Amino acid sequence: MGIKVAEMTTNPTSDAPNPARLIPGLLVALLIANLAGTAYLVHDAHATRDELDGRLRALQHSVREWGYFATAKYEGAGFLLLLEHLQYWAPWLEKSKPGSGDRFFVDERMKDIVETMSFLPDASAQIGSAFLAEQSVGGDATTNDELRKWLLIAALSADPPKGKDLLARVLRGKEFAVSLRLRRFAASELLLADKKIAGEILHELLAEKHTNPSQRAGSQTPGLHPKQLFNYIDDYVATGHPEVERTLLRMLTRTEYYETITVQRCVEALGRMKSAMSANRIKELFWQQAPVPGQVPNPLFRRKCMVAVVEALGQDAVPFLKEVDVKEVDAGIRAKLNDYKKQFDFADK
Repeated sequence: MGIKVAEMTTNPTSDAPNPARLIPGLLVALLIANLAGTAYLVHDAHATRDELDGRLRALQHSVREWGYFATAKYEGAGFLLLLEHLQYWAPWLEKSKPGSGDRFFVDERMKDIVETMSFLPDASAQIGSAFLAEQSVGGDATTNDELRKWLLIAALSADPPKGKDLLARVLRGKEFAVSLRLRRFAASELLLADKKIAGEILHELLAEKHTNPSQRAGSQTPGLHPKQLFNYIDDYVATGHPEVERTLLRMLTRTEYYETITVQRCVEALGRMKSAMSANRIKELFWQQAPVPGQVPNPLFRRKCMVAVVEALGQDAVPFLKEVDVKEVDAGIRAKLNDYKKQFDFADK
């Protein structure tokens, strides 16, 4: 499918495609038919609200499609035309600063395009084909990510079940190449769309065997990238998968296979979950000084461990805190310990 990438200019709000062609007769006919049908339903006392709402939505999207056609420099119509508009605007998301007026303008334009795209007949199949055919979306790696991200959004809007399936395939990373960034986006979107499916896939990926850093090959495997695992811990917990607690605890028993930030995220998550079954292992990590024995002592990590033990055990954490009080010399940890002395009863009973 050969699709030309639109030429870029320097200002998204002033150099967008300008009106340059006539409206095709078929599109005019569709607009008139939709307008006539809507007018009839408005005056038909027996018309349901759903019928009227549906016709109004059809009219709205037909007008939008006409608007994109009338302001295009490109050949084609329908899905291909909207895809070329998407290609035009995607690079601006990288050029504009978050929170700026230009960024807001481009975000809104992209949302409008994918919504219009998702309303087209057979949109789901065409969106899926465009996503899978990398040469069709073109551009550099970052722009390609932006474009494919919006195609995932369009797929979910056009046909939720098929859109969720595409998100799941991206997250699994077994069928086709996707960037770490796009895979992370798919995880977040799938979590919002279907927690159960997201939980099953993240469990599968986090529970798989990981290799020791010294033994890792340079190429990326279908599994999650070791240095990116921490990005998925909170999403996994949020899915409510029944094995979350045991999986994270299992990861804490093999900390030499993970980056420090990943171990730390597991500790924090188990603390928030009030996981009493994890408390002893987290205490061991506290006294170990770092996630892996022999590493340079990590006061921040140890403070996170102490907080997690208290969150998990509450008042029952006092014996552990008393031991910390006797042995600990780090100023930051002792400061947090003093807060706990005000919160809990340290008196012997």
